Amino acid sequence: MRRARSWPLIRCVDDPRVTVRRGAIEVLGHLRVEGAITRIAVHLGEHEAVEEAWFDDDSTPSQAATRALEAIGSTEALALLTQE
Repeated sequence: MRRARSWPLIRCVDDPRVTVRRGAIEVLGHLRVEGAITRIAVHLGEHEAVEEAWFDDDSTPSQAATRALEAIGSTEALALLTQE
């Protein structure tokens, strides 16, 4: 996906609502948007649980960011995971 097309989704990574942040991070990882790596990595330390996802064991933006960076799989993305 080209960055220009994914830009609205990338902006959602910084949304004040944790559910929106987590969802955007997950979708960007699924789509393997390399242009979002830096923005996703910011959330590696965000452990705020998503109350609406009480049934989900991995409901934090941090866990979503880890999965997204693993899915993107580039050298840059994987290097950010080892810096945690």
